Amino acid sequence: SGRQQRVFWLILALAFFLRVFWLGMKPPHFDEGVNGWFIDQMTKTGYYHYDPGNYHGPFHFYVLFLFQTLFGRSIEALRMPLVLINVATVALAFQFRRFLPWRACLLAALAFAVSPGMLFYSRYAIHEAWLTFGAMLAFWGAAEMWSRGTVRGLWAAAMGVTLMILNKETCIIHLAAFGLAVGTLLLLERLAPSAPGLEKPAEPQWDAKKLADILAVSLLCLLFFYSGGFLDPSSLRGLVRTFADWFHTGVESDGHAKPFYYWLLLLIRYEWPALIGLAWSIRA
Repeated sequence: SGRQQRVFWLILALAFFLRVFWLGMKPPHFDEGVNGWFIDQMTKTGYYHYDPGNYHGPFHFYVLFLFQTLFGRSIEALRMPLVLINVATVALAFQFRRFLPWRACLLAALAFAVSPGMLFYSRYAIHEAWLTFGAMLAFWGAAEMWSRGTVRGLWAAAMGVTLMILNKETCIIHLAAFGLAVGTLLLLERLAPSAPGLEKPAEPQWDAKKLADILAVSLLCLLFFYSGGFLDPSSLRGLVRTFADWFHTGVESDGHAKPFYYWLLLLIRYEWPALIGLAWSIRA
């Protein structure tokens, strides 16, 4: 309705303002400096040489390189892509109204818009905002395929997963969580069905050829970026090696060791919208 659209655009305008206002006020972080150094190397070699020990995919560097080339060397130019993709994430939250009440989607979009964590990472030239958008897009696509079986859902799921792989090795954690969530949902639906007609997936509106085409596009994107635009094909094996290196670091390094309640304390201290959502999920 018109009222829903007006509220949505107000939330989107709020999200953009909070992210773009005084964008260059914060001094560059060490990670942003490292990313800027990678971009400078790209200007010399013509491509990004993927290092599996860096634990970050190549896509983000190409976007930063593009923005620096178009808009010059400034911290605002490097941070603007994250502003835009994070605002797109707020907009994507509203698109879940195909599956949820629109008020729930507006509240979710508003929580994304004012979330301190989302604001911090959307004003910061590193990879995390891309991973969030990719995960939400993949989930939206999965819900669309389950409920309607559309080709659009298949595209969204495939491109969301592709974007996740292109940006961070931690995508494997999110994909594992998706799998566990699906198993849990199937069990719950067997015990107590939530809605008639949703206990099994909708009839797919695509055939094997369409599936193969979409998977081919996804694979081509992975090959293109991880091989430096086909200029550095030796980097491709790093896509597999990075997980072995990361697993080794995660098992034998204590640099990121945290007590189990650490994240809950962060929610209590900083992320009140997420904390309210966590408490409400227990009721649900």
